[in-house]
Amino acid sequence: PYTEFFSEPQHQAACIAPLKATNTLGKLDIFVNVAGGGITGQAEAILLGVARALKGYDPSLEPTLREN
Repeated sequence: PYTEFFSEPQHQAACIAPLKATNTLGKLDIFVNVAGGGITGQAEAILLGVARALKGYDPSLEPTLREN
């Protein structure tokens, strides 16, 4: 769980931000691997990767993702 990997609230929030913005939090199972960089870089990489995956999953979510 991301809450065990990331101890800081801002990093945890970054990981789920795209899911919250698109109202898909709790509706999808997401598995992520990150390596290298700092903890902030990893959280932001997850944010970007999840957003891109959501766009691929449902292209109609792109405007919402771009706004956020």
